[in-house]
Amino acid sequence: MRADVDGSNVETVVSVPGESVVGVAVGGGKLYWGQGFNTLRRADLDGSNAETLIGGTYALSIALDLAGGKIYWTDGVRIRRADLDGSHLETVHDHGGPLGGIALDVAAGWVYVTEYSQSNILRVALDGSSVQDLDLPADLPVGITLDVPGGRMYFANLDLCVVFAALDGSDSGCFLPSQFEWVAHDVAADPRARHLYWSNKWYGTGIWRRSLDGGESESVVPSLPWQFIRIALLDTCGDGVLDGGEECDDGNGVSCDGCSSACTSEAGVVCGDGVVNPACGEQCDDGNDVAGDGCEPDCTPTPAEVPGWSRGGAAVAALLLLCASAAVVRSRKRSTGRSRSA
Repeated sequence: MRADVDGSNVETVVSVPGESVVGVAVGGGKLYWGQGFNTLRRADLDGSNAETLIGGTYALSIALDLAGGKIYWTDGVRIRRADLDGSHLETVHDHGGPLGGIALDVAAGWVYVTEYSQSNILRVALDGSSVQDLDLPADLPVGITLDVPGGRMYFANLDLCVVFAALDGSDSGCFLPSQFEWVAHDVAADPRARHLYWSNKWYGTGIWRRSLDGGESESVVPSLPWQFIRIALLDTCGDGVLDGGEECDDGNGVSCDGCSSACTSEAGVVCGDGVVNPACGEQCDDGNDVAGDGCEPDCTPTPAEVPGWSRGGAAVAALLLLCASAAVVRSRKRSTGRSRSA
């Protein structure tokens, strides 16, 4: 089913009589879902043009890397991935124990998964080369979601609470205590609208949401006839179409190219434009591509051992150039009427 983010216009998109829908994800104009215990499928957002991508796989939880052209999912004990059309199937990480929810931080190169039986949260490099135990207060963790711009993750602990933590696992706490009328099962963050959505474990209790900044919880879809509901938010950021709430949309999920992964405009993304942008790796930017003048062409400080350069003075040291046996002192920088520091 699908609905507007305020819970209105609820409608059935795809019907699968006699089978369960497990993982679900949306993006790039497509709906992806795990059907039963052995099929990964996709369709257009209105349910048309349904097709089977991969057979013989259990897509328990699904996440999309649209910029990289990949779909990731957990199949119970492994993290798997393939191209968005189902080709080039591969195993990223074979954990050997039950894995549940999955979420991606593509820019940082991490896959986050919940480890259900060991009550743990793991993050794994996108290529599987590194596995980290984040040692979080997890107790039967299921769904997980990321607020990458805000630097946080959220995951649902059955019968306890929705836990928040920094993306490296530090600074954790209980964002949403369990209450009698609902227990969170799956979670989905909307960083731009500043909301966290969650589905309930119990029959008929639907989908709820709460501001990421706190406040009261509210029912969005008050009653659904299923248990263990998976949810996904359609984020149009990155689809190349400028929508309401977006400052830009260049069709990818990459920051530091003028349009961030959150579809906000970026300044100072080009080394040499005179604007220092630490988030894009710049340590300095003096507006030129001259080496040895305090800020190198790659926007890193000139090393202290470079002859003629002094970090202590307010002005740039001079070079002594010999010309026809006469010493000519020339400033390495044209006068701009302002001082600078490295």
